[in-house]
Amino acid sequence: MPQRPELPPEAYQRISVSRLDAPDAALQVPPDGYAQVIFACSYEEWSLQYEYNALTNYNPPGRHLRGDKTGDFLASVSQSEVGRALGSAEDPTSNDWMARSYTEDSWPDRQLVTAFQVKRVNLTRAKVLAARNAYAKGCSVKYTAPLLDAVRVSIYAPWDWSI
Repeated sequence: MPQRPELPPEAYQRISVSRLDAPDAALQVPPDGYAQVIFACSYEEWSLQYEYNALTNYNPPGRHLRGDKTGDFLASVSQSEVGRALGSAEDPTSNDWMARSYTEDSWPDRQLVTAFQVKRVNLTRAKVLAARNAYAKGCSVKYTAPLLDAVRVSIYAPWDWSI
């Protein structure tokens, strides 16, 4: 297995975010009152996403198994951790308990892009950091330090915001 040195604790608190002028329509436009938070990475061989694809065949090359409106599958661990981080996890009866998402996976080329629909109240630095860290874990080889800098973060929100 590959090995990487452990990351210093402050690495998990640093983030670089690109501001989008319009939502990325190819990744599903968010409804009114929601921001579009996009994570993208080139995932490693034997990462959670790689194993998910290799074992399930749910992301066949060139087509969406569930249809174009739903997109590809994000590995379930990443889906649940990132979705809860960007959702209203403290209220399990809320319709946004987990942030809804749309994923494009270029399997077997290992390029992954996921857009999450995030309510205004949930667009905070802490939530985006937690989500980015969880997404990086899904893109990185298991049992190694996550490739935090390898995850590109872009946000579109129709209101003033800062991260």
